[in-house]
Amino acid sequence: MGYIFLANLAASGCKLLLLLPQFRGVPLCLSPAVLKPMLAYSLPMVVIGFAGMVNEMLDRAILKFLLPYDLATNLKMLGIYGACYKLSILMSLFVQAFRYAGEPFFFSYAGRADAKRAYAVVMNYFVMFCVFIFLLVTLYLDFFKYFIGAEYREGLAVVPILLLANLFLGVYVNLSIWYKLSDRTGLGAWVSLGGAALTAALNVWWIPLYGYLGSAWATLACYAPWRWFLTAWANATTRCVTTWARCWAIWPWDWRCTAQTPTRWNGRAGRPG
Repeated sequence: MGYIFLANLAASGCKLLLLLPQFRGVPLCLSPAVLKPMLAYSLPMVVIGFAGMVNEMLDRAILKFLLPYDLATNLKMLGIYGACYKLSILMSLFVQAFRYAGEPFFFSYAGRADAKRAYAVVMNYFVMFCVFIFLLVTLYLDFFKYFIGAEYREGLAVVPILLLANLFLGVYVNLSIWYKLSDRTGLGAWVSLGGAALTAALNVWWIPLYGYLGSAWATLACYAPWRWFLTAWANATTRCVTTWARCWAIWPWDWRCTAQTPTRWNGRAGRPG
């Protein structure tokens, strides 16, 4: 385990060495006039990142403590959940790639007259591609199940739930640009903390009742309200142009697949009792 941290440390050190030439001529002292607004913008982003880590990692961190079995069984359930969680990685990778490519585009396009319209078009195509990934993995789960061992496949019911949760996370990434462009990262921090608190509360409540299915539903229940809240807030404060009609046309397919797949793949797997 220690070698993993050493590898990450070495990689970070190499990146720092490669970036050192870019710091030539940069003064080492900052004036309060520059430092104060910079910290006011960036410190809430630290809180947002921390809350995001809570939402992403808390379920697997506490699952073995909240399941109502002995430790060996709890660890087995955690292994099943973790293996099936990996099948939703295709959606997570796409959302992460979009985050890296999308935010520079949003910032560079911010001053243009048609910026809001462009953001809406990006949102439409993003949602359509995410729904394609969702349907691909969900409808062909009979194929994707072979990426994990046979002993882990009893937890496949969580896969469409986690895919849909990550889809909502991607929509949140799109919508979160409004508070970054308007220097309202403090408000974004409060939204993120609310989502983290909801995640923690639902996991503590649902895991003893529903097992790792409760963790999956808690993840979805956290990310979905973020999307609705930020949509209303962004439209109320910035008048964002968002063509939701096209997006709404494809949501029923997501919900239908999410509702039917747990029944198909042993919907009681991982549930106490």
